[in-house]
Amino acid sequence: MSEFVATIKKRQMNISLEQNSRIIVDGKEYHYQLNKLTQHTYLLSIENKVYKISFYQVDYDTFFLSINANHFEVFIRSAIQEKASKLIQNQVSVHHHIDVKAPI
Repeated sequence: MSEFVATIKKRQMNISLEQNSRIIVDGKEYHYQLNKLTQHTYLLSIENKVYKISFYQVDYDTFFLSINANHFEVFIRSAIQEKASKLIQNQVSVHHHIDVKAPI
C-alpha cells in the first residue's frame, strides 16, 4: 500500500494505492486499470470511464498533468512528507521569532 497527498488548485486529496487494482481517494474506493502508451502518456480506466493522461515532472513533487485535454498543476507528496510539512508549518506559526546567539 502506498499513500500520497495530491494538491490540485489548493484542494488536497488523500490517495492510497492498494493491491488488486484498487485505489482509495478521500475514503472512496475505486477499481482502476492503467496502461502505458508512451513514456509520459497513459490510459487510465476508473469505474468504466477512460482518461488519457499525459504528464511531465517539473521538480521533485510538482507535476503538470493533462487529463483529456484539461491541464493541471499537481503537487504530490507521500503521506509522511505531508505530515512532516504540516509539523514544520505548525512549529513556524507557534514560534514566530527566532533568537540567534552567536559568539562574538
